[in-house]
Amino acid sequence: MEVTFDSLPQAVGELLQKMQQLTEKVEKLEPPKQKEEYYGIAGIAKILNCCNTTAQRVKNTGYIDGAIYQAGRQMLVDKEKLQSLYKENEHKIKSKIKKSLAK
Repeated sequence: MEVTFDSLPQAVGELLQKMQQLTEKVEKLEPPKQKEEYYGIAGIAKILNCCNTTAQRVKNTGYIDGAIYQAGRQMLVDKEKLQSLYKENEHKIKSKIKKSLAK
């Protein structure tokens, strides 16, 4: 669209209208939700709502390793992934823990 001196008021009006529409759309946007971070065995315990000892036993089964990112001694836990892995393998995890306690 070519803007001439005569069409300038109309172009400015259209521009203001588009700016208003854009402003309304931006105001409707929600900021991204911040992920809560969980660290270590205490983080696993908090997510699974159990004690640290049980959380360590669950971790030792190996079924939730996909939800744990470890660098040295620092361990970061992905809550959603942990919950899904735990649900998928809950029976196996409990069975393995019972076997380890029976020894």
